[in-house]
Amino acid sequence: MPSLPVHIESSAVEGEIIYQVRYWCKDNENLVGVMSSSQGAFRLLKLEDSNYPNKRTILSPDCAVVLKDRWDSLTDDAKRTSHPPVAPNFVIELLSKYDSAQLLHKKMLQYVNAGVDEAISIDLNMDPSEVRIYSFDPDANKVVWDPKKDPVEVRSRVLEGLVLNMQEVRRSMCLH
Repeated sequence: MPSLPVHIESSAVEGEIIYQVRYWCKDNENLVGVMSSSQGAFRLLKLEDSNYPNKRTILSPDCAVVLKDRWDSLTDDAKRTSHPPVAPNFVIELLSKYDSAQLLHKKMLQYVNAGVDEAISIDLNMDPSEVRIYSFDPDANKVVWDPKKDPVEVRSRVLEGLVLNMQEVRRSMCLH
């Protein structure tokens, strides 16, 4: 899966997001199995076994964290594959200028249906910006999302203590 270049603004924002998540990971090394950027990818086994329309089983979120207990359940060989067969616990996707909000929404639904515990989408192209936090609601037996308009910060429900500083994320945009 070759890497495609992204818009410079998207790249700068992605870098800031990765920086903030990486900082949390370093402070919580005992909880983290692996962290990945958009250059890494995961094979999502639940999608392979489902009837999900237009499924792509190999996805590469802009930022992902697999917590230690999930990562350690893989064999050593599985950990060394180019696309480990595991759903991250946490992913972030940034809407690029070239994608649609509908495509991003479908991708987030795919992630959560494949076993991702929390998927955060960030759309800085809207005014005001929008962040959606996707998760699975076992009581309703479906994926739900919580939209936030122009938040100052976004708190993870899965990575305890992770707070994305959205002011810094917005500030990282090179072109205004």
